Amino acid sequence: MTKVNHKSLIILFCVALLVRVLFFLIFAIHEGTPNFVLPGGDSYHYLAIGKNLASGHGYSQALEPPYVPNSDRSPFLPFLLAAVTGFLKFPIAVHLGLQILIGSLSVIVLYWLGKRIFTEQIAMAAALFYALDPFVSWSSILLLTETWFTFFLLLSLWTLIRFWQEGAIRSALWSGAILGLATLTRAVSVFYSLIVIVAIGFLRRQSWQTRLLGALSFVVIFGLVLSPWVIRNYKTFGVASLSSVPAYNWYWYNAREFYTLKHHLSESQGKTVFLQWREEALNDNPALNNELRLQSFYLRKAFSVIREDFPGYLRFHMINTLAVYLNSGWDNLRYLWDKGGSDTNFTALLASGWPGVVEVLKNYPGAVLEKLFLGLFYLLIVGGWFRSWITRREFGFFSFLLITVLFFGLAAGAVAEPRFRVVVEPLLWLLFVVSLSLVFPRAWSSVIDKVRPFSQKV
Repeated sequence: MTKVNHKSLIILFCVALLVRVLFFLIFAIHEGTPNFVLPGGDSYHYLAIGKNLASGHGYSQALEPPYVPNSDRSPFLPFLLAAVTGFLKFPIAVHLGLQILIGSLSVIVLYWLGKRIFTEQIAMAAALFYALDPFVSWSSILLLTETWFTFFLLLSLWTLIRFWQEGAIRSALWSGAILGLATLTRAVSVFYSLIVIVAIGFLRRQSWQTRLLGALSFVVIFGLVLSPWVIRNYKTFGVASLSSVPAYNWYWYNAREFYTLKHHLSESQGKTVFLQWREEALNDNPALNNELRLQSFYLRKAFSVIREDFPGYLRFHMINTLAVYLNSGWDNLRYLWDKGGSDTNFTALLASGWPGVVEVLKNYPGAVLEKLFLGLFYLLIVGGWFRSWITRREFGFFSFLLITVLFFGLAAGAVAEPRFRVVVEPLLWLLFVVSLSLVFPRAWSSVIDKVRPFSQKV
């Protein structure tokens, strides 16, 4: 590996910091205070739990007594907010400042990851694209988990790649510990850990003994990091589980949205049906007295709805996944700026069949061009994956990163918000730049030759 250019890293960090600070200052001026919380139910829930923790009311998002314990929100962000709220005068501004700092540091971690797997030039280009990405930059001023989760995910991947390349068990331990922190930030990554364990076995750069020991080390430390919260939930709710969110989302978002669309119901009618089913379950079994105990009902009922028309559900799920990846996020930015407004539901239009597709093409040409551009972006990554397979250039690592992107995209399900793409945006930029170098090798070499004299001066 080539020597790290510290001056280039400092420039990268400063560029990323500047872009994110600009978004913060613009919104602070617009809101009339640096202590702002942009619209979003999740943000207010995290903040409520943080304030209750700081005030001694326990881990609850209730705004008044009785402060019922919460079982769905992952603990990292609320506990961090509690620490900031309890000791500082302007807690929101300070926390957003921390997120801006962490978001900027993620650029450096992406550079380390890209340099370790691919080349210095690829790593630098991907990190620069990511530093300038406006979609990620404005996401760093949202009081949500994405910025912290992205940092932990990148750091865990970097240490995991170190294990694969060097065989050092301590790297596997670090990867498991950091992914544990990521899981305490967003519970969905508990399932991603299974992909990591399988990948450790398939990427055969080390002996099977080293891979086995690395996988065991990863699992043990990952479990240890999660165990305090699992024990808390068991003592509080009688269920050894991390969060009720995954099961609840399958029921309330994936299954409900699909059921509503399939049976041509209004949103309020669909909600009424699913609330009634939940109420019936509670009446039939009074022991289901909290959200964690309701998990089995949520999953059982959700999958029964999906099984009725599994091909239709797959189509529905894929359309919603595409909605996450084919949205630049500018509509959401305007929504946050204006404190409301009506967003066009392209997902519902496209899911309605050809009439909906025709309406989108006819009435929303700007959105169509945006989605075509993003579609070409992803097609280039697919082309890069094929070229990586043909040339055998880091095909295993390329595939693993691509599977990571697909996992978190599919995990978003029917909750088709572009912010769910934030966590894999750095990996998308890395795969994009790698694909450029593989699909257009001559053009890539020409650009590198022209840029090299400048980079050497830096």
